[in-house]
Amino acid sequence: VLKQIMCHQVYLQKDLGSLRRVQRLLSGMISSARDSGDPSAVQKVHRSIVESGITQLIVQMLDDQVFVGAPEDVTDAAWQLLIDVLCEKRSASGVQQVSKAVQQSILQVCKTGVDAGMFESFREILGIVISKSKAVRSLKLLAKLNPEEQRQIDDLKASMKDAVRAMEAMRLMVEGHFFPSRSCDVLEQTSRLLIQLAKDPKGGDTMMVEEIECLSQALTLLIELCQGPNLQNQEFVSTLGLVEASSRLLQPSFEMICRLEGDIYPPTVRRLKALLLDAMLALVEGRLDSRIHVTIPQRLDPSVLKERVEFVHSYFVFGMVGVAMRTVDSDAVAAIPLQANMRALLTPSADPTEVYSALLDASVLAEELLEDLSDADIRNFFSEGLKMVQLILEISPYSSTFEKIVKPVKEDEEDFVDDVTQYLSEKHFVQERQRFHMRAKHRLAYSFLSRFVRTIEVMTDGNLHYLHFCLPVTAMWYVYGEAKQNILDTVPFSSPDIKARYFIRMCIDLHRESKLIKDLSRFSIVPERLLKVAQRNIPDWMHRPFQIFLCDDAKNMTRLLRAALYLGLVLAAHTGMFLVPAEESEDAAQWISARAAIVAFTLGGLYFLCTATWLLLTIAIKFPIALHEVHADVAKHHFHLPSFVQTLWALWKLLSEGHVAWRFLLLTCCVFAFLFRHFWLLCFILMDFWCQSSVLATVFRAICAPLRSLAMTFLGLVIITFVYAGIGFRFFRDDFHHFCDENIVTCTENILYQGTRAGIVGLSLMLSSTKPGSPDWTERMMYDMSYFIIFGVIVLNTIVGLIVDSFGALRLDMEARENDQRTQTFISCIDRRNVEQVAQMRGIADGFDYHETHRQNKWDYMAFIFHLCETELEELTGPEHYIRSLMDRGDAKWIPIGRSKFLEGSDMGVRPQDRFLRISEQTEYLSRYVDANQDSWKTISKSMSSLDAAVREKMDSMLNELKDLHMELKQQRMLKELQAAKAKASQLEGKEGD
Repeated sequence: VLKQIMCHQVYLQKDLGSLRRVQRLLSGMISSARDSGDPSAVQKVHRSIVESGITQLIVQMLDDQVFVGAPEDVTDAAWQLLIDVLCEKRSASGVQQVSKAVQQSILQVCKTGVDAGMFESFREILGIVISKSKAVRSLKLLAKLNPEEQRQIDDLKASMKDAVRAMEAMRLMVEGHFFPSRSCDVLEQTSRLLIQLAKDPKGGDTMMVEEIECLSQALTLLIELCQGPNLQNQEFVSTLGLVEASSRLLQPSFEMICRLEGDIYPPTVRRLKALLLDAMLALVEGRLDSRIHVTIPQRLDPSVLKERVEFVHSYFVFGMVGVAMRTVDSDAVAAIPLQANMRALLTPSADPTEVYSALLDASVLAEELLEDLSDADIRNFFSEGLKMVQLILEISPYSSTFEKIVKPVKEDEEDFVDDVTQYLSEKHFVQERQRFHMRAKHRLAYSFLSRFVRTIEVMTDGNLHYLHFCLPVTAMWYVYGEAKQNILDTVPFSSPDIKARYFIRMCIDLHRESKLIKDLSRFSIVPERLLKVAQRNIPDWMHRPFQIFLCDDAKNMTRLLRAALYLGLVLAAHTGMFLVPAEESEDAAQWISARAAIVAFTLGGLYFLCTATWLLLTIAIKFPIALHEVHADVAKHHFHLPSFVQTLWALWKLLSEGHVAWRFLLLTCCVFAFLFRHFWLLCFILMDFWCQSSVLATVFRAICAPLRSLAMTFLGLVIITFVYAGIGFRFFRDDFHHFCDENIVTCTENILYQGTRAGIVGLSLMLSSTKPGSPDWTERMMYDMSYFIIFGVIVLNTIVGLIVDSFGALRLDMEARENDQRTQTFISCIDRRNVEQVAQMRGIADGFDYHETHRQNKWDYMAFIFHLCETELEELTGPEHYIRSLMDRGDAKWIPIGRSKFLEGSDMGVRPQDRFLRISEQTEYLSRYVDANQDSWKTISKSMSSLDAAVREKMDSMLNELKDLHMELKQQRMLKELQAAKAKASQLEGKEGD
């Protein structure tokens, strides 16, 4: 069908009715595939659209030169169709995910030059909004509108919806940091629209919902065009007034929107102000120069940022407490209605002392409720505040004045004394106290919001720069100290690159576990519709069963193991003392009294409860991870296994893990002992010390490490014994008496058993003695002594040597790991002495600890990996998208190995191989840049060739015209000379006649 449409596209240019039917057909195909719920169906439609060339037809639908006289509805439908074709699905956060195949196809169409009409249509749609908004601006201030004025406002709303549609289509075209050939036109027109809508500083309070949506869409498009980073677009947009417009829009409270939504800080306003800050962050994203960094503080009022930081914090704290205390009726986590009494505390005229006192009281409850927030809640309430903190961190190093205003004064630098006698008058004291409380309020707000923001150093394209990101909830509260310690104890450190790759892989695995821990911790037995009520009124332990064990770094899980250990110790001791042989049977055993039996069953029940609870929690956390690994293995090797087989495989993998298998074995012994009355099995429970004692666990690891070598050694021992049994069976059968009178296998078994049971390795207990002078003295001496030397000396010493070597290897590995952690930075692997020298030059006392905690904190990198795993690709910034692609390939180039901003500016701490690595990375970047621009250069070359041919053709045409003109002029001159000669001849004839 699509190919037939393309075959008849010429007729569509003349038949608008058929064009409308084609638009409805294409839209119906896409919507039906999307409604089917099958992602492959949507991909199939997209593939067919690309292969048939429909993308070119859609782009041409927006061109007035191709479809002459196309009405407005056709253009609107074409823009909507462009959105439908580009959009593959919606993410969990509501962002439309683009189809890369369709996007590439449209960009290829744009490169051919048939996109002029589309960009002209885009410019026209946004131009209509710009012109209409000027006329309507004054009408919004009127209390009552006549029909004509209302019609003008309605026309503006309709035009804004068209503009939103066009900008969304353009955003999908450039999603993923692809740039069409005429993006400058889009940037200029979109920026003009944004500046026009934000032109009036007081106009924000009268903005309509449609204006907010239009502004939000314009900001989203500008952000997408600047990210990547696209340095040219960043510089171009920074000159168009985006920073000034954003500064103007950050100030108003948007009263009309607040009245419509019934809140002083509604979600629509939160999203708009977060996008304003995101746009300014996009201007400086990934830049190595400071041109834009320096200009932003000059154009942005820092006091506005300071006020907004305090407002966001105060709104959340007061709003959350109001909802929790049920003084505010709302389904949201936090809300402050327009009529709420606490609204007075958020006005600029509020008393700072009163506000600060109320904040301190409310912050205590807000901190307790903070852990219940999801990532969506944090984005919803703190998006503006978190973006402000990121912008402050990004801009502050380039302007000390800006930093002094927006960053709070440190508490140890305060000079206020809360004593009226220390001041000239009580009035002076009150003034100073108010200033102190204003500073303290800002310090409280900034410290609250900055806990959600982290900064790391990353490498992109061979350059080292800072990257700011928001902490995910999983990294804040659901990563256990034991898991972090496991990374430190097991990550290989043979080389920095291997260490970085393993660290990334282990963090990805830890992220899966942390997500499951979060889901289990937040699981509630209360129905979802009543969950908010339960969170506000019921203690967590009453409706969240897993929270009891998983909270506070899973301390209760550790306590379960300790309780099981002590119960097992008491139960084993009780069994040893009070379990006696039964009188009626020699094989049976019984408790010495009924009271002893009751104690044993009570202890056994408690032990079973502790161990089974720990096992169930561990399986609930790790089974989904094991199942995910099984699915990955099946997909990797192209197996086809039923789901129940994969489930059993995952369960087997889980039970094969050391701690889980050991705990399951102990639990089985306990159950088997009480069910089948084999109480002697309770002695095995005491073996739990080998697992929970760090010293015994080390001994156990030392024995298990050379297990394969030990097993092969024992096998060799059996083979040697079998050979000696064969010799004895043939030559010394009588000397062995009844030990070797059946067969060689029986003889082997007797030698192994009888030779070791008395603690004397050899054959002396089985063979009859012989003396010098006996006929078989020589043979027996060689036979007996050789076996003793091989078995008792060589083999047994080999076994002891293997175990001792294993102990030595473990000790050396532990010492080497401790030395590595003590003498090298974890992330960049820079020598500690170099860090300490630079820190000493800068006046920092403990430079190594400062570097590992504040500059390159390994757990901040772990949190960043969590952030990349949880964020949709469409919501990642340019550097984050690049790092995510490296992670998916298992590449660790983004880790700053051998580099640190703390040491930048000197060669100290930078090894020669790191310099070569940096040079190679920059060379690789230049190579990729050249390769990436090959198509552009080819296009430019073709255009230049076409231009050269056109110029040559025009010059030839002009030369031919000049030649024709020269001939014509020559002919006219000759004609004039001929006429003059004729006139002269006629004059001469007249004179002669006279």
